[in-house]
Amino acid sequence: MCVGGKSPIAPEGYGAARIPANNAEGHVPIKCYYTPNIPNFMLSPNSFKPLLGKHYNGYALECNDDKKTFHFSVNHKKCKSGSLL
Repeated sequence: MCVGGKSPIAPEGYGAARIPANNAEGHVPIKCYYTPNIPNFMLSPNSFKPLLGKHYNGYALECNDDKKTFHFSVNHKKCKSGSLL
């Protein structure tokens, strides 16, 4: 049971979201999760690790509550231009 007596929200399914990319396919698949309680899909930050492989060096999430926007970046270990936004 969660705070306030509400039931916890847990993913009930998974699939792939196609994230635009500069490659032959025009996208990369990222594992995403679904729950009927949220009107969109959820991404795990770890889903981005395979894109950079051994060059993965963490991630950052910046949120702007006033603009209701966020910026998620995945850091490349050796080359800032190799990072993903």
